Amino acid sequence: METIEVYRAVCIQPRVKLVTKRADIKENLNRAIDMIDYSSYVSPSPYTQERELDYKPYSPVKLIAFPESFLQGWLSAKAFQGIDVKEHIKRRIVIEIPGEETAALGAKAKEYKLYIQGVALEYDPHFPDIHFNCAFIVGPTGEVIHKYRKFTPAYHYIETSASPHDVYDKYLEIYGKGKSILETFFPVTDTPIGKLGTLICMDGHYPENFRALAIQGAEIIIRGNFVEPITSPPNNIWEIQNRHAAWANIAYIIAPNTGEMEEGSRRPRSFNSGDSMIVDFDGRILARTPYPGEAATSAPIYLDILRRRRVDPGRNFLTQLRTEVYREVYKENIYPKNLYANPETRADSYWECYKRDTAHLKIIDRFIKNGIYKKPKYLGGE
Repeated sequence: METIEVYRAVCIQPRVKLVTKRADIKENLNRAIDMIDYSSYVSPSPYTQERELDYKPYSPVKLIAFPESFLQGWLSAKAFQGIDVKEHIKRRIVIEIPGEETAALGAKAKEYKLYIQGVALEYDPHFPDIHFNCAFIVGPTGEVIHKYRKFTPAYHYIETSASPHDVYDKYLEIYGKGKSILETFFPVTDTPIGKLGTLICMDGHYPENFRALAIQGAEIIIRGNFVEPITSPPNNIWEIQNRHAAWANIAYIIAPNTGEMEEGSRRPRSFNSGDSMIVDFDGRILARTPYPGEAATSAPIYLDILRRRRVDPGRNFLTQLRTEVYREVYKENIYPKNLYANPETRADSYWECYKRDTAHLKIIDRFIKNGIYKKPKYLGGE
């Protein structure tokens, strides 16, 4: 496999229509395809992808990344728009991957000889009464070469997707054959443009998720979407997470964000406020769209320089992990697996399951009992 040592990555920051029926997806998909056609114009020397060039661009566009929700909008349970998990599946708002949408994106990937990453709510026939939030990559052959299911859904935002961890045993049985647990839940795909890994939104709050990819060699980590009020100043959590993850894991972070939600959502239009960015392995922001709205930005990726950096022993964080001690941090299980494995006890939305089971509150109580957290005075603490 011949490496493409220098190429350009593009973050597409879309304006997204909220999907309430299957036909709505087509509008978002068609606009995404328009943005793919436009992508070469955010390189130093703009050109149409289909035109035969009499020179070789120093960093041709080889990776295009879309954020979470770019096909379906921000979907959530009844509290926000009256559509629960069963309705998502019944209305075919969730898609199959691979399927017709990835085929359309794959045709563009094949036409332009590049890689396209996206995120969509996915229906898996192995789990017919739930759906996942899936990051996928289609390659230059037009086929889906990578799939990752969001590991840590944002249940506090009433997110409707389940984590593979919520159906842990069955998921391992189906998808873990011949793989380690890490490979099953955090896949890394080796390509001519580097070893690629993906995360989604809430996943970024957990440094372990980035590290799970990096320890398997991920060189380019695509992490899409974040929400207000923690994207913009004074919080800047989006930037902090992206830059630290790049620095701590010696990896490029490609971070597309949604620019605006159209009417139909009960959230503000700038619930996602843009600020798409590309960060290099030294934690420096190479490109940025520091405003909401539809946009695109790009930066060159220097794979050979990244690989040179990784063999320098100075501040080589991955090779200096004191794992014997760190294992003690995770000696005891904390968040329970298989929470939604039983269809008979699952509520209409994962949020209802989450509230009814009160797993999180039980864990907080355990932390207080074990002295990890201190009980506040208003709850009877000292």
